[in-house]
Amino acid sequence: MKILKKLFAVSLFTVFFLFGYTLINYPHLFKLKKLFVDEPQTYFFDEKYSTSSEFEHMKTTNLVSYSDNSNLMENNSTKKCPFFYTPDEEDNRGVILADNHILFENNEELHQKLRQYVIDFIPDSSTMLNRLNSKLSIIDLDEMDQNNFEQLAYYALFGTELNHSESEMIIEYRILSRKVAMLPSFIRKLLLRRTLKQIDEIKLYFENKFLNEGHTYPQLVFDVFWFNQAPLFGYYQNIQQKLKSDSKLLKEVRDNKKTENLVEEIFRLYPAVRVIPYEINGEYFSANISLANIDSTVFPNPLTINLNRDHYNHLTFASPSKRGCVGKSFSKNFLTTLINKRIDQS
Repeated sequence: MKILKKLFAVSLFTVFFLFGYTLINYPHLFKLKKLFVDEPQTYFFDEKYSTSSEFEHMKTTNLVSYSDNSNLMENNSTKKCPFFYTPDEEDNRGVILADNHILFENNEELHQKLRQYVIDFIPDSSTMLNRLNSKLSIIDLDEMDQNNFEQLAYYALFGTELNHSESEMIIEYRILSRKVAMLPSFIRKLLLRRTLKQIDEIKLYFENKFLNEGHTYPQLVFDVFWFNQAPLFGYYQNIQQKLKSDSKLLKEVRDNKKTENLVEEIFRLYPAVRVIPYEINGEYFSANISLANIDSTVFPNPLTINLNRDHYNHLTFASPSKRGCVGKSFSKNFLTTLINKRIDQS
């Protein structure tokens, strides 16, 4: 009986200690559900989230205007890039999600080498279009779920097949990663060993797959694919919903061939990566893409989808930066092709 009481006391102490430690050192964890699930629009548009005090957990100065954010990206090469790290470096293999190792940095020469490697395996628009057309003729886009979407995107990007079980593994990997991504390392290791093992097993499977397909940096290729396909499917769903719920918008897109403009507006209003941290002389600054993209001095009536803007120079994909996302053109062309096909089928 005494042993049970001691075990109970130790367990209770451990729970309170972990809760207290997390509350003090990771207060943002208690805001995540509110910011990203309950009130996602608040995170995008509410003015109170434009102040640095709301981002104290990131220990950064949060920039708000389009010009300030654009200048930060354009004039500083210190973006902590989530993917371009040394693939065989042991410390990096334990990293789970981009948000966790976005503060990692490697030297510029290595970054450019790995960046060029990614650029080289992304197909040009003609190759991607040919791959897509060979599949779209036999796909009902109304019935396409995330699993089908993963397989289609994989084929468009690599020209090889992703089977059903593999696409399910990719989806599972994202779910598992999100469970542990924002947690302190010792909590992950203490309480989520089984989850970490599952993550490692899936990662290893795809590293071997990409290695067998001839990729020099299989971990890099896997990270680029799994991380980017999740927002791509979200963008696709968002556009589908807009077109289904707004017949006037659908008519304007169809009659005036404005699909690409619609895709750009969805990119602008719903950036997948909302805040990007930079380190400059030991200080941290956050480029706030969400707020920059709705700066009314640059985008009049910023919360409205406008297919006839003078420009679509939003900051999604960190476009002004020389370390901006290399998948911007692929994402836009891929979605434009899918939406055009969807409109043709309707």
